[in-house]
Amino acid sequence: MIVLAAGLALLSAALFAVAAAAQQRAAAQVPDDRARGLGLIRVLVRRPLWWVGTGGDLGGFAAQAAALGLGSLMLVQPLLVTTLLFALPLSTWWSGRRLSRPDAAWALTLSAALALFVVVAEPTAGVDRATPLQWLPAGVVLGALLLGCLAVAAVRRGTLRAVLLAVKP
Repeated sequence: MIVLAAGLALLSAALFAVAAAAQQRAAAQVPDDRARGLGLIRVLVRRPLWWVGTGGDLGGFAAQAAALGLGSLMLVQPLLVTTLLFALPLSTWWSGRRLSRPDAAWALTLSAALALFVVVAEPTAGVDRATPLQWLPAGVVLGALLLGCLAVAAVRRGTLRAVLLAVKP
């Protein structure tokens, strides 16, 4: 069951990567004057590549659900990080570029970190219930992180503000 769950999680990641790369490519091909508001949506729904991406998303969610039905969350969710590893070469290939050495090095670093996490975490079924008291430390840390990001974002502008508002603890 664990091997099948891992395989489905990797399939899900690959489908999500195809979806992201296809939708990015379809959106990038829209002229700037038509890429605003509902005009962008009207253009994209007429593009087959956009629908390839939508199909990839739907297939990815189905494979993820099947993987979670067979394996633990501690196994399936980390494997979905491999979406980046699938999307990186696919996006560079579709854009006609070569994969840079730093990008390749970071991809290898991500692969090693993921392998280490899966080995150390020992993804077994585990316990699927936690008391509110058990959640309290995580809630306090994540709440403080969220409030800190919002406080700094309130007084900053530009890229830093965007990054702070994008943090999803």
